[in-house]
Amino acid sequence: MTFILSRSVIVVAFLLYSVFAFSTNNGPRDDPAPATDPVVWEGPDDATRRGAAGVKCIFPSAPGYQNGLEDAIESLSKKGLDNCQVGGGPKTCVKVACSRDSSIFLCNDNSKPLSVLCIRVADYAQMIVHSCHKPSKAGTQVIGQAFDTDNFNVYVDGTGC
Repeated sequence: MTFILSRSVIVVAFLLYSVFAFSTNNGPRDDPAPATDPVVWEGPDDATRRGAAGVKCIFPSAPGYQNGLEDAIESLSKKGLDNCQVGGGPKTCVKVACSRDSSIFLCNDNSKPLSVLCIRVADYAQMIVHSCHKPSKAGTQVIGQAFDTDNFNVYVDGTGC
């Protein structure tokens, strides 16, 4: 019984590890180049980003606000192992969460439709909040894009709900 339980734990851990890993004012950047200064994110979900390729902060575009993005991230995180989906690209984006006029987009640069665990999208959005924030009188502004080696990215901004 100990062997079966141990093997199950290893299989679950491997599966979780395996599945997680816009320079213009008009939306995501065309080039998925990693940030000049790579972001090292040491948050609790670090293992979920097996394919993280970098984060770009995109000020002064239309930023979202940290409090709204944190609510949207929580909403995505609650979906757990549900998939967020976007049609075939390249450069195809879909809004997957929004709160207080702050939005999270999943963007696909693959030619075929893409499904990504919503919790993985939430993790990328959290990386952006952690890396691309600046204070303002209205609240902490956030705008940026996180890239994945699987040829998709997550973009956050303040385009409204």
